[in-house]
Formats: sequence, structure tokens, C-alpha cells
Amino acid sequence: MSAHSKPGPGPMEQLIRKSVSDTFKPAELLIVNESYKHRHHAAMRDVSSTETHFRVTVVAEAFSGQSPIQRQRSIYALLKKEMAM
Repeated sequence: MSAHSKPGPGPMEQLIRKSVSDTFKPAELLIVNESYKHRHHAAMRDVSSTETHFRVTVVAEAFSGQSPIQRQRSIYALLKKEMAM
């Protein structure tokens, strides 16, 4: 891997992608690992994982008629186990 190449998605990102894809069949799914933005936080000091914070954007027919908060709650409910890891 060169100094300029990014590593591929890690296991948590892959798990999130599979769970969201299988459940919501999204037309668009964007997952951005933003863990690097949080590594200096006190709660992250002893955490060695590079997969702690993600921004997830989902566009899916399954969300038709739902408010943004209902959509967020659906995603959080789906990923509850993963977010506790």
C-alpha cells in the first residue's frame, strides 16, 4: 500500500453496510469513517479501534413518509448492537 492509498473498509463498516443494505435496500448508501476526528477525545484515549464514529447517509424507499427523526430511529434501532461494541 502506498503512502497515499486509503485502507479498505474495516469489519465494522462492512457490518454496517451489510445490515443497512439487507434491511432497507437503499438506492444510495454512503458510509464515512470519521473516527479520526474523535481520537483526541478523552473517552477515546485507551481505544485502539479505528472504527468508532461513522457518518451514514441512506436513501431508501423504506423511509417514504417518515420524518427525519423516524428515519434516524430506524437506523439506530437496526445498529443498536453494533453501536454498543
